[in-house]
Order: sequence, then C-alpha cells, then structure tokens
Amino acid sequence: MLQKRTSMPLLVTELRELSLALLGGGTYEKHYAHFVQKAADELEAGIEDRSLGEYLEPFAEWLTKDCATEGHLVATACACLSGQVPATA
Repeated sequence: MLQKRTSMPLLVTELRELSLALLGGGTYEKHYAHFVQKAADELEAGIEDRSLGEYLEPFAEWLTKDCATEGHLVATACACLSGQVPATA
C-alpha cells in the first residue's frame, strides 16, 4: 500500500538513481530508464502528468515482481504524477 504522503526530494533522488541503474539492464529496462528520469524531473518541477504516471504503471507492476522496493518506488511516482498521493517538501 502506498504511503499517504511521500518526501519529494527523497523520491526524486531515488528515481534518478533507479534510472541510472536501469541503463545497465536489458532493452526493456533501458527503454523505461528515460521515463523514470522524466518522472523525477516532472515531480521535482511540481508537474502532475497523469499520462506519464499511467504509462509507468505496467512497468511498476513488472518491476515489483523481481524488485519490490524499486517497483514500489515507481508506483509511488505514478501516484504522485496522477495527484493521488501528495508529496511533501
């Protein structure tokens, strides 16, 4: 279950680290690395982008199967991008 609030600076930092790690993966991971980075940039700028959040949702589900922590991180970003979970400064 997603937290009711999440720390925006921490979320952005963790998304950027995940994006870099994904670049070392296979084709699927490299494809999503760009979108994870974009999510970090938009969240840092305070932009709600529901379409990006919806695009990343299947990746979050897939990632959770092998890497629960990273999958939860992406799922949290999706919820923040969609305005479902408020982020704190």
